[in-house]
Amino acid sequence: MKASEISCSILLVGTELTEGKVRDTNGSFLAAELKQRSLGVREIVLVPDNLPDITEALSRLTERDRVVLISGGLGPTSDDITRDALAAVAGVPLEEREECVVHLKNRGIVHALKTNARQTMIPRGFTVLPNENGTACGFYGFHKALTVCLPGPPGELQPLFFRFVMPLLSETFHLESPPELLFSTFLVSESVLEEELTAPAIPGVSWSTRAEELRVVVTLRGKNPEDLKGLYEHLRGVFGRNRVVPGEMEAADILSRILRSSGKRVVCAESCTGGLVAKLLTDAAGSSDIFWGSFVTYRKEAKERLSGFPEDLLDKYDPVSEPVAKAMCKGALAGSDADVAVAVTGYAGPEGGADRIPVGRVWIALSLKGQNTYTLCFDFRGGRGRIRRQAAVAALLCTASLLQDGERLDSNVNWGYSCTVFPLGPHVQ
Repeated sequence: MKASEISCSILLVGTELTEGKVRDTNGSFLAAELKQRSLGVREIVLVPDNLPDITEALSRLTERDRVVLISGGLGPTSDDITRDALAAVAGVPLEEREECVVHLKNRGIVHALKTNARQTMIPRGFTVLPNENGTACGFYGFHKALTVCLPGPPGELQPLFFRFVMPLLSETFHLESPPELLFSTFLVSESVLEEELTAPAIPGVSWSTRAEELRVVVTLRGKNPEDLKGLYEHLRGVFGRNRVVPGEMEAADILSRILRSSGKRVVCAESCTGGLVAKLLTDAAGSSDIFWGSFVTYRKEAKERLSGFPEDLLDKYDPVSEPVAKAMCKGALAGSDADVAVAVTGYAGPEGGADRIPVGRVWIALSLKGQNTYTLCFDFRGGRGRIRRQAAVAALLCTASLLQDGERLDSNVNWGYSCTVFPLGPHVQ
């Protein structure tokens, strides 16, 4: 069967959607992904958290289409009734699944199992899809149509879709998967990324992007693998190879791998990021092998207590300046037995500094024990949270670049093409 002959529909469940309180992104995401594989979407339906409405929509869509994808209504509260509606339409009972109970316990939800008990109930005969990013597992089954239920939060739905749903569709309908190339980008906005993906105008190459909090994941598709590689290399040439990396990688993963392979440990001195760099590095188990610790020197007094920090430095220079970033970096390295140090100081907002230092200005200093100290200056854009996240990611990527390239850090951290990052030039002492 040709992909174009397989009719699909998408059912979005949630009163917040039908009342316009939340803007839908799942429908457009799922439709675009299905289209990439030549699967046609006949209809996208929005229904409130109302059992008769969900049941009516499910009955109609499963009767008509070969594939029905459902988003939302899988939470722990009384109005999360998608599983109830599907069980009613399929004519099967809900039953507790041990794998769902174990999943909740593994996420630390032991005392709240009574509250979350609904999330362990799955229609009989349906297969559970484990959700690594949330408490609600997805599930799928065959009742007239291949029916797949996915959680509503995009950060949970999208990974489940790529990991389980697309392989399921390919296997069920014997779809031919075109060659793909998947990679992660950092500190590049989706709009700028889209411009550069379009610029080469390579015939037969399509793509999809998945924007997350700290990165954008891109999947290229096309008949010719060389065309995909060519577009990928074009992006690396534009944005820099430390911001475009193969696979689904986090910035902290990149630095952690380099530290492990080199047998080195890093120490941080953080001001505006408030420990976020340390948090990202320690999210993974076993991080004590590569992470010494972090000095969160938010106030002036905290900075001045770092090893070797000049007493009068903050009387001469703004807290967000090259000399202060450099002193923080050297102090962290001197006060630890780490091999490499990174320091971050900046203004995340809502106010900037004296002498017209703008919100978003961030200095990052880097140093390997016994070697030069490098400093780089950035002007980030966005709100307070976004600036802090960008600064933390930049610190991780700059440290990785220092370890990989050493003295070539100057040329490799060339991020002036991005609409969100404007380095003012590297300095070395």
